[in-house]
Amino acid sequence: MQRPLSVQILAWVYLLVFVAVVFVIFLVHTIPSPFLDIVRLPTFLRLANPFLADSWPTSLHIYQAILVFYLFVTLVDSASLFVFSSNFLREVSAISSYVSFFVIGAVVVFFLYSLLFIGPAGTTFSQQAAFFLGVSFFLFALDLLTFVVDEEQLGKLRLRLRRLTLKKNG
Repeated sequence: MQRPLSVQILAWVYLLVFVAVVFVIFLVHTIPSPFLDIVRLPTFLRLANPFLADSWPTSLHIYQAILVFYLFVTLVDSASLFVFSSNFLREVSAISSYVSFFVIGAVVVFFLYSLLFIGPAGTTFSQQAAFFLGVSFFLFALDLLTFVVDEEQLGKLRLRLRRLTLKKNG
C-alpha cells in the first residue's frame, strides 16, 4: 500500500521532532547554564513556583511525566506513519494522538496562563513562557493533524472493508 504524501511528511516531522527533543535534552543536561537557558523548564517552574498550586518539585515531576509520555507518543506516531500498512499501528497512532491532544492542550493552557498572568513582559520568565507556548502549540497542532490523517485513512479503510463485505454478502 502506497503511503499518501501527508503521511510521509508527518512521519518525517515526527522523527525530526523526536531527534530534536532528545538532542536538546542531551545538550541541556551536559552543558551547564546559561547555555540554552530558555529551554530549561526547571528554571521556569522555579520562577513560577509562587503561582503554582504545588511546589516546584511536584510540577517538575509532572513535567517529566508529560515529557516521557510525549516522547512515547512521538515514537508510536512515527513508527505507525512509517509502517502505514499496519492497521493496528494506525489505530494505536489515532488513540495516542487523541489522548496526547488533551495532554498537550492542557500544557498549552498552562503556558498561556503563565504568559498572560504571571510574568511581566520582557523578562526571562515571559520569554520562556512564550517559547514553551510556541513549542507546545506546535505539538498540539501536530497531534491534531496526525489524528485527522489517521482517522481519514482509517475511515477509507473501513469504507473499503464495508464495500467488500457488501459485495460478498450481496
